[in-house]
Amino acid sequence: MTLTVTVPGIPAPQGSIRSLGAGRPSVHSNAKTLLPWRASVIAHIRQEMEKGGTWPLEGPVRVGVTFYLPRPKSARKGEMWPAKRPDIDKLERACLDALTQSGAIRDDAQVVMLGGTKVYGTPGMCLTLRRMAVERAA
Repeated sequence: MTLTVTVPGIPAPQGSIRSLGAGRPSVHSNAKTLLPWRASVIAHIRQEMEKGGTWPLEGPVRVGVTFYLPRPKSARKGEMWPAKRPDIDKLERACLDALTQSGAIRDDAQVVMLGGTKVYGTPGMCLTLRRMAVERAA
C-alpha cells in the first residue's frame, strides 16, 4: 500500500521544545509556524487516506519526502540545493509526527527507511509512505 501526499506551503521544521516552568505546558520554540504547517500536512494525509486502504499501517514502513523551499534573493541563479537552515532532519521530524497524528501509522518507530531531499522551488512538500515487505530470516 502506498500513500502519496503533496502539501503546498512553506515547510516548517520541528524545533526544540522548551518548558514554560513547573505545571505549565511545554511548547515548540517555533510553534507559530510549526503548528499550522503540521495541521495542513495532517489534513492532506487524512484526505488521501479517505480514498481507501486500511489505516493505520502496521509493521515496517518507508518514507520518502521532498521539501521545496522558497529561493532567497541571495541564492545564485541556477542554484538548486538549499545547504542552509532549516535542517532536513527537523523538517522530517515534523512530517513523521504528522503521519502519526493523522493515523496513517501508529508510531514513527515503524519507519525503517527514510529518504529526504530539500530543493529550491515552489514551496511545499511531497511525501510518499509505503509498507515494507516483511521478510523473515532463515
